[in-house]
Formats: sequence, C-alpha cells, structure tokens
Amino acid sequence: RGDFCQDAQARNHCYDKAIKLQEESYQLYMQVLGPKKPLTGWAMEDLAGAYQRRGRLEDAKPLLLQALRVECSKDIIKLASMARLLDSVLELHEATSDNAGLAACQDAINEGLENLQKRGIHTSEAVSYAALLQKIAKILLAHDELNRDGAVDLLEEGLRYLSGSAERSRSGQPDTAADDEEERHFYIPKAGQQELDVDAAALHRDIEVQLEQLRHSAAAEASRMIFEVVDDEVTESCASP
Repeated sequence: RGDFCQDAQARNHCYDKAIKLQEESYQLYMQVLGPKKPLTGWAMEDLAGAYQRRGRLEDAKPLLLQALRVECSKDIIKLASMARLLDSVLELHEATSDNAGLAACQDAINEGLENLQKRGIHTSEAVSYAALLQKIAKILLAHDELNRDGAVDLLEEGLRYLSGSAERSRSGQPDTAADDEEERHFYIPKAGQQELDVDAAALHRDIEVQLEQLRHSAAAEASRMIFEVVDDEVTESCASP
C-alpha cells in the first residue's frame, strides 16, 4: 500500500506497519523451520525489500545475502531466482559503497553454479546460464578490479554456451549435449521457470564488447608496468657515476 501513497509521511507509516508484519513472519519461519529452508529464504527477501523501501539498507544487506545462500543451496534451485538475488545484492552493496562486502557472496555463488550444473541447467538453458555468468562476472569486477582474469574466464565460458546454443539452432538438430546431460541427471529434481528473458544475440554482442574492454585494459596495464620498470632502470643507470 505504501508504494501508492503520494504523501511521504503516510507512505512511511505504511512501510513501518508492513515491516512489523514481515519481521513477525520472518521470526516465525526462523523458529519453526530454521534459517536454511526455502520459505525462510523467501521471508528474508521480503523483509529485506521492506527495509529497502524504508531506507534501512544496512538492515537489508545481511538478509539478502542469506536469502542468496538459501536459494543456492536449495534441492530445487531456480536460475531465475539466483539471478534476481544477485542483482539485488549487487545493487544494495553499491548503494552502501560496500563493494568489498561482495566477497561474502563467493561461497553461495560457487554452490549455486555447482547446483545448477548437477541439474543440467547449464546445457538445457544455455542462454540463461550465460546471462547468469555475465552477472557473476559483474559482481567480481565490482568487488575488485583484480578479479579481472576471473571475470574474463566467466565471460568466455558464457560465449561458449551461447555459441553452442546458436549452432544447434542454425543446424536444426536436437540438443544432444543437453539430452545427454539430462539423462545423466534424470534422478535429480529440477524446478521449472529456469529461463531468463534474454535476447541471445544481444547478450552475445554485449559479452564480446565486455571482453574487448577487459582485454584492452589488461594490455594497457601491462604496458604501463613495463614502461615503469624500464623507466626505473634508466633512472638508475643515469644516476650511476
């Protein structure tokens, strides 16, 4: 209701009432189910959203991180939910100038990727999986530019998934790789709605541009380092009697 209030005081009053209810719901889920169940994870995300609307960003941050951990560890993980939470976590950390805190996502991201691969989502939904890898690369770079090599690896992996998917579409042949993967993991439960709303061609172009920029910056940095070393040697040589 607060989202539709024009008056700021009335809007905040509605948000505060909603927060009390969300906090009560969250505490009940924690008491009955514990912190690792999907329902608790959804309650965490809902409460974090309410805190964000009220400007309580620091209170929202740990809840979103824990919601991400819950999603990534679920028996039936959803790629779309993982992607949504990654976007929210990144947005929140950037809004609070806490890019260093993104390091807390690492274990959850690794577990989520492994979980998706166990279920064959990386092949059955190759385009969406490539989009997810791009989001993770963005988080790596936001955390620290020193993660550039890791981001490049993820983007290159994303391109391989996109290229394979495009080649199968052009040939009109069935996705045997995905079928084989599905057969190997047929006994593992998999949720529906795994795909993202992604334009494969646009994503492919976007990743190629990102890779070109990252490689260019890496080459420029290497060149600058070489110049500095040579310049130091020249300075030392000139200073010698």
